[in-house]
Amino acid sequence: MDRNPVELGSGFFEDRSGRGKKKVSPDAPTSFCFTDEEDKPNYLNVVDAWEEGITLYGRVIFEVIASRNERLRYLFCRDRSGRAWIASIDIKEAEMTPQGLKRNWVRAGDLCTPAYEYLKQADGYVPFGRGVGKNGQYGDMFENYLSKVPLIREYLASVTARID
Repeated sequence: MDRNPVELGSGFFEDRSGRGKKKVSPDAPTSFCFTDEEDKPNYLNVVDAWEEGITLYGRVIFEVIASRNERLRYLFCRDRSGRAWIASIDIKEAEMTPQGLKRNWVRAGDLCTPAYEYLKQADGYVPFGRGVGKNGQYGDMFENYLSKVPLIREYLASVTARID
């Protein structure tokens, strides 16, 4: 596996250890900037889609969407409550290692924040006492974080446009 991941731009990664890059400010959801605009998703190019039940989320629709330049594949997730998140971003033509891992990978950082995040990793985006899950250990990141990420907003608008 390559120790130097593909970087999509700025604002994507926050070093939560405190040893590296400066912590992202509270307006981080709107700070994602692509180095190459062609790496952004082409919401009309849905490569694959399926639906399945997930214990924590209920029914989830998964959609693989190609980037404008066809280089990347975004895995968008959407639940029945209308929340969406990006589960992963992969390089389409990445070589596989003998261990079955992709040699080149995308360091998407906070752009791949799940809809439910551990409260201790929610960075204040989840109001106190609003934990969910078996022991209340997860916080809903959609309202105060994910819903403000431009790619998530664009994705949800594209879903509405495709349905109408």
